[in-house]
Amino acid sequence: MAPTSTNWHSYPGYEEEVSGLYYILSSMPYYLLIIALSTYYHNAQRKLQDKQVQTEILKEKLEAELNFLKAQVNPHFLFNTLNNIYAFAFMGHADTAPMIAKLADILRYMIYDCTAPLVPLEKEISNLQNLVDLYQMKNSKQQNLCLMLEGIRSNIMIAPLLLINLLENAFKHGDALSNADGFVHAKAEISANNYLLFKIANSFHPAKDGQEQQAGVGLENLNRQLELLYPNRHQLRTETSGNTYTVELQLELTKR
Repeated sequence: MAPTSTNWHSYPGYEEEVSGLYYILSSMPYYLLIIALSTYYHNAQRKLQDKQVQTEILKEKLEAELNFLKAQVNPHFLFNTLNNIYAFAFMGHADTAPMIAKLADILRYMIYDCTAPLVPLEKEISNLQNLVDLYQMKNSKQQNLCLMLEGIRSNIMIAPLLLINLLENAFKHGDALSNADGFVHAKAEISANNYLLFKIANSFHPAKDGQEQQAGVGLENLNRQLELLYPNRHQLRTETSGNTYTVELQLELTKR
């Protein structure tokens, strides 16, 4: 008996449809992969944009806070100095004009140079020297005011108006301007690895509780600025011994 055979009959276009279906099914993993990658890319891009917006908002917030902290320092210094100049002018003091010139140099530095995030350390030090000179003029008999420098280089940069906080505190809460034996000794030193050591020692009258006052708003302001500008790159220490108050600031600075 002869074997039977089965004949498959297909309609016209059958082979094309099978081929097309096979192509679609075989290509589906690639389409799914493309869709998945596209979705991941768009989600990642959206998250990145959201993160950039949040970063920008945080940056603006920190800049606003920093500007507020700086603004707390400048008016106090300005009004204090203007009061001194007014008193000198009222008495017809010979140092009135030089004091105005020193104040003009300080204001020029604050208004024009301090708009940049970093300034040459030499300019910041020069501003401190002008401040010492102003207080020296206020009490010409006081010979125990000094600012010593060591290793200061022109290519070292620093955030402006940080050091003036400490120097102002030394004069404001110390007794150097009223006590013939009082003093303010400041020193700025740059090490070989660009670390700044800024140290100030000042005398104070215990009855005025000067050491506690110095640890108040001024240092809190400075601490917050340091946290914003030099996170994990600074150390601030204070010490009271007898009638002497000492503050020491270490900063890791950068080159120009």
